[in-house]
Amino acid sequence: MEENNKKRQLQRAVFVFTLVVCLSAIAGGLGSATFSNYFKEVYHVDSAQRGFLEIPRESPGVLCALIISALAGFSDIGIAAVSQVLVMVGLMVMGAFSPSYGMMMIFLFIQSLGMHLFMPLNDAISMDLAREGEVGKTLGNIFRGCNSRIIIATFSSNVHRIQKIVDLAKECGRKVAVSGRSMVNVVELATELGYMKIPSNMLVDLNKAKNVPDKEMVIITTGSQGEPMSALARMASSEHKAIKIKRGDRVILSSSPVPGNELTVANVVNKLVEKGAEVIYSDIADIHVSGHACQEELKLMHSLIRPKFFMPVHGEFRHLQTHADLAHTLGMPKDNVFLLSNGDCLTVSEDNAVKTEKVAEAEGIMVDGLGVGDVGNIVLRDRRLLSESGLIILVAAIDRYSNRIASGPDIISRGFVYVRENEDLIDEACRKAEEILEECIAKDMKDWNGMKTAVREGLRKFIYAKTKRSPVILPIFLEV
Repeated sequence: MEENNKKRQLQRAVFVFTLVVCLSAIAGGLGSATFSNYFKEVYHVDSAQRGFLEIPRESPGVLCALIISALAGFSDIGIAAVSQVLVMVGLMVMGAFSPSYGMMMIFLFIQSLGMHLFMPLNDAISMDLAREGEVGKTLGNIFRGCNSRIIIATFSSNVHRIQKIVDLAKECGRKVAVSGRSMVNVVELATELGYMKIPSNMLVDLNKAKNVPDKEMVIITTGSQGEPMSALARMASSEHKAIKIKRGDRVILSSSPVPGNELTVANVVNKLVEKGAEVIYSDIADIHVSGHACQEELKLMHSLIRPKFFMPVHGEFRHLQTHADLAHTLGMPKDNVFLLSNGDCLTVSEDNAVKTEKVAEAEGIMVDGLGVGDVGNIVLRDRRLLSESGLIILVAAIDRYSNRIASGPDIISRGFVYVRENEDLIDEACRKAEEILEECIAKDMKDWNGMKTAVREGLRKFIYAKTKRSPVILPIFLEV
């Protein structure tokens, strides 16, 4: 019954919107056809004055961004309603009362303001009705057909989507818990500012969510892109303090993988499935609408702003190039479009924009325990070698009085080879080290560092020839 009511409401909204668009188009066409005759017959304007009248008609297009910002508290439909009222007031006053020339310009501005306000909202409202409504329908079906716990991941910045999830949870009699620092912050701030409405009795502390029956629980979380430290990734890895994935949990990824994140998202999905969760994502259900502007919306922004210089940002280079090509088709000179990479500098003045020198790339700052920046390349190289090939410690005792080897050399291995299964190799390496030490003693070498270097290099070559590995070799000599 509820689903049928929502369907009828959506159909009614689409009908009203279509009717308004049609009537607006008819009114706009009639206005464009009669405005010139109206100005000529009523105000006796000449051609120069008629051209001057385009100033109050087109200036609202430049001011639209500021005016829409001032109306930020209104919804898209609310702003659209205001715009139509402005158009109606402007046309009625001009047509019915034929005010003085100065007053006519004021109401002409009001009419044009309403028209320019409605133009960008036309596509926005239609896309919202057509696409986001479909996503809401899909999510609704997923919610209603589930008797287990629902965990849904989405972008924390998508306030509308979060509100849709809350509404569905309320409709299905479920409680809501929020996981992820950014998600918690956005929900708190959006609720405080009035952009979200969540009944106080619906919100449950995440640590107390386990006390709510699974069929009555919805958890909204971050991690829709598989970020390693996100809440959903920690749930998938059994590292989350409050939430443990259980067999039968329904996990929804209400997003599409950002290019480059496909592998991390796939890894999280696989881990969730391994734990027995039912995972629903964009490949198997229509549960996400991109928040990015489409090509026609970008064209509208370019037409409204009419920039002198243009620098596309956000996305991979192919996306930037496509946006630059779009600007070219709209009349933007190629010399005024700048495709920059990380570190490039663009110097902009009132009359010119120039790509200048490149900022030097900063090296990474290593944080190791309490130390910041104190881990150098040599230490990192040794750690890498230790992780890849292991460690060999060579110990020998040398009698300086008689100038001979008193004991050893002996080899201790960690992470290189299993000693019990490679005794021949270890014995052979010990004999090689003994030969090198005997040569150093024969040359009457007194420098211990020189002896260590000779042993280290000779043993390194020997081991690499035998195993094709390069472990860290640490010689230790004891003087007796």
